[in-house]
Amino acid sequence: RGAIFLGMLDNEIEQIYALSSIPMVFIDSYSNVRQLSSVGIDDYKGGRLAAQYLIENGHRGIAFVSPPDYDNSVIAHRLQGFTDTLAAHNILFPPEHRLTLTSDVDPLCVSEAVRRLLELRGKITAIFATSDQLAAALIGGISANGVRVPEDMSVIGFDNMPVCMQISPQLTTIAQDLKDKATLTVDILQRRLQNQSAPAESRVLNVRLIPRNSVRKL
Repeated sequence: RGAIFLGMLDNEIEQIYALSSIPMVFIDSYSNVRQLSSVGIDDYKGGRLAAQYLIENGHRGIAFVSPPDYDNSVIAHRLQGFTDTLAAHNILFPPEHRLTLTSDVDPLCVSEAVRRLLELRGKITAIFATSDQLAAALIGGISANGVRVPEDMSVIGFDNMPVCMQISPQLTTIAQDLKDKATLTVDILQRRLQNQSAPAESRVLNVRLIPRNSVRKL
């Protein structure tokens, strides 16, 4: 028997290890307390690529919208890459430009984010959302309130999910290879099932920016 876990935090990882000794592989999980058999992506690079692309297109006021950035989470790494890139270009990132949602799929939470983004109009020209699903929902919300994308507000998502091509404008995003991630995860778990004393394996997959139509050059 073996198990695969997705998006675990340090304390959750320790609880899991305390309860079971079966072979485990963690997806999109970071830990400061132990070496994991894990498969993830370069979340820091993803945040950096999003910020760099917006900066190259003339944007200086940029909102970052995501679920909570728990310590050592994928969101925290994306945020760090994003803010480090802004700082390297001497671009301020005021606290009000950081929008943290309790849930990025709950309609009420998304509606509140839309309200706050509308209040920031004139101070920001772009939004980096940490998932394509969230980006699509934000585009729908701000567009319903008369804000045009990308003419009035540019938007970048994350993941390169099918929704990117299903909305208008088509969404610029940070792409990860979900098929490769799944395949590697299963391969590592199989190796650990065959030899439970083998050293932990950690794989970090690359990400890349896919430019489409949701970012305007100022």
